[in-house]
Amino acid sequence: MFRRSYATLASNLKVTATDSEGPLSHLVVKINAGSRYAPKDGVSHLLSRFNFQNNSKKSALRFVRESELIGATFNSTLTRDSIILSSTFKKSDLPYLVNQFADTLHSTSFKPHEYDEVVLPTALNDNYVANKSSIFQAVESLFQISYKNGLNKPLYYDQVDPVSIDDIQAFSKSAYTQSNIEILGSNINKDDLLKFIQSSAFSELPKGEKLVDTVTFNNNSLYQSKIRSKNSDQVISIGIPVTPNEFPAYQTLSTYLNFNYKSTLSTLYKFHDTGLFTLIAKDTDPASLSKDFKSLLADLKSGIDLSPFANLAKLDLALSAETNPSDSFTISSAGEISTFSLPANFNYVTVGRTSSLPSVDDLVN
Repeated sequence: MFRRSYATLASNLKVTATDSEGPLSHLVVKINAGSRYAPKDGVSHLLSRFNFQNNSKKSALRFVRESELIGATFNSTLTRDSIILSSTFKKSDLPYLVNQFADTLHSTSFKPHEYDEVVLPTALNDNYVANKSSIFQAVESLFQISYKNGLNKPLYYDQVDPVSIDDIQAFSKSAYTQSNIEILGSNINKDDLLKFIQSSAFSELPKGEKLVDTVTFNNNSLYQSKIRSKNSDQVISIGIPVTPNEFPAYQTLSTYLNFNYKSTLSTLYKFHDTGLFTLIAKDTDPASLSKDFKSLLADLKSGIDLSPFANLAKLDLALSAETNPSDSFTISSAGEISTFSLPANFNYVTVGRTSSLPSVDDLVN
């Protein structure tokens, strides 16, 4: 029996807990401080890499060793919306993990030698590894040309903008506040979680204010980008900024495409105020890729019946909610989804031997 409970503490922290049977628990702390909110490109990424480094109460090495002894895993990841701390652990070790997460946000030391020797090299490696993927490059470029601010910022630090340790520490003071944090527990008793939070450094964080970013589209007017690459994968991709009201149709479209076209990858990136629908195809042969993608777009523009895929889209969302309990987006009924035609205008990115891949004019004419 699963029971999900919601609470907002007097300390302004929003807490969600789902209790169930089982020996393992999962704790997530979502900080509303992803790349879209960074005052300088890359600051969010670098701040996320400072998590679980030395703090005033415990060294990073000691935390790693203690976590290994109790069999707990922990991670700090970055999205465009959030910095996310997560851990899977034995249910009885909840007090320990709550305290470690709280100390990370409240008491990180921000030592210059850690920045030079650990944080910066790790962040640069993140960026290097990610950009070896032509699909990642395409998605990054689609965000860049689809939005004018916030969401157009790079996910990872690329050293184009200089960022100092003072910049990172200053951002942490506005990001790591009670109003900017959400705590999510899976297989965790709500009352226990609230009790441990209240007695931890979470209660000592400043109230602060939730960081905000105003979305501005690039008017969806056939912007295109060509990225030359020696990777064997040739990539063609389109991106369409959508409003939350359009999420049901585009989520179902994404499910339809992933089910019927195994050589493509479709994703609806959902945020509280906007979404970016992406469709990406790859092949080693530019000619074959171009022909197949043109045919697919022609089918989508002519109109397709999505209603048979609404229930499958609901299942996709339910599975996603298991790893993201705060995602309240649902498709309320299959009847809302019917015939769908792809808009004439979309943003367009190619990666690879771009001279051999079609331009956006070749696809719309």
